[in-house]
Amino acid sequence: SSQVAQLIIDADVAIGAAGVSTWERCFLGLPTLLVKTADNQTDVVHRVISSGAALGYVHSLEDQDLLGLAIAELGLQYIRVSELGLNMDIGEGVGAIISLLSKE
Repeated sequence: SSQVAQLIIDADVAIGAAGVSTWERCFLGLPTLLVKTADNQTDVVHRVISSGAALGYVHSLEDQDLLGLAIAELGLQYIRVSELGLNMDIGEGVGAIISLLSKE
């Protein structure tokens, strides 16, 4: 939805599940606390966290103290996480989009 896209563009950081929007957040360089919410997300979580393009969060989202610490850590690593997300190999990436747009 265009509302979700606008939220991603306007956000400074995100707390998000490891679904399809993970790749959108990486592509846009949005630093994220990545939360595994389903068993089929294990590979995505591993790939994105091991690349440094997001920080993993395995605790309850209701634990405000731990969540606050994790958000603070994300703030300290903001630039690094953003750059690694932007540079993550996601299919053909930004280069393919720029190439496509330049042909129009």
